[in-house]
Amino acid sequence: KKQLGKRILEVGNVISHYKTTTWDVLDKFEKDKGVINKDIVDFKPLEKYDLIASIYTFEHIGNDDETSGNSAEKIMDAFKNISENCLKRDGMFIMTAPIDYNPSMDKLIINNAFGFQKTTFMKRFARRQWKEVSKDEAMGCYYGKPFPYANAIMIGFYSPHLKR
Repeated sequence: KKQLGKRILEVGNVISHYKTTTWDVLDKFEKDKGVINKDIVDFKPLEKYDLIASIYTFEHIGNDDETSGNSAEKIMDAFKNISENCLKRDGMFIMTAPIDYNPSMDKLIINNAFGFQKTTFMKRFARRQWKEVSKDEAMGCYYGKPFPYANAIMIGFYSPHLKR
């Protein structure tokens, strides 16, 4: 679907739990009206997207499903498929991931295996208070401590046409 003339894809059905969405949503497991139930590793759209966003989804790939055990490899396969088959050359992929949820994802983040042109790290200081911090400070945080769920996140930005 198009938003202001742009094709948008959300990988992982997250935003619709908070607001009505009008873009394409791809989620292998979550059955919902309008959700494309395919694996991101194999998804090949007829037309590529201008923007692809994934909010708290990549850390689950190969970690919380039947393919557990090869998380880093499957995560990189998913990223490769997005960059080569789903995203327009001048498009943008934005991904968020919690720190310390999936050790394989943490290693990929530490090594910038995705080749993000920009990363931002946020740390939770109170229930609803987040501040930007260094990568090292974020990587020292724990999932679930001291606050429930994520206490630090990475936000990564990738576009195929920009230099890595």
